[in-house]
Amino acid sequence: MYRASSEFHVLLASRPGSSKPRFWARPTLRLQLQASFRRTTLKLGMSRVWQTIRSYIWWTHERGSFHYDVMVTLILLFIFLTPRWINFKDKPTERIPHQTGVVVVVPHGDDFIYQIDAAAVEGDTDAEIREDLVRVIEPIAGEIVLSHYEAVRDSTGHIKSYRAWVSRPY
Repeated sequence: MYRASSEFHVLLASRPGSSKPRFWARPTLRLQLQASFRRTTLKLGMSRVWQTIRSYIWWTHERGSFHYDVMVTLILLFIFLTPRWINFKDKPTERIPHQTGVVVVVPHGDDFIYQIDAAAVEGDTDAEIREDLVRVIEPIAGEIVLSHYEAVRDSTGHIKSYRAWVSRPY
């Protein structure tokens, strides 16, 4: 039987075979025991959590176990879902395919046919046009010999590009 007062709790209990009641008048002991039990339970719970986290970090679980599957799932979720929320800035650089407007059309025998955009060629005379074509093609193909070239015109007669037949000197 419990009796409560504002200062302490009194527990009345009698021993078997005894008519004399026993009094415990230590309110702090009971509260201390309850608090100690809560702290111990909390510490045990937290230590189990830290043990699980530590085992995940050190990868100590056997393959095929529940915790192993959880770790693999977390890794896969990280790999596939984080790019949606985190910008890693790892996109490929945007590449303009023909910065100088040079396209290798078709290799023909020992010669290669290069198609060069007319904007890359600034000369007006035959010698200037040849010099500009070689200047544009050599950084791409190395040392070359320009056999001949022809202007490619659009439907209105404007020069759109040049086709140049080049070979490598042996």
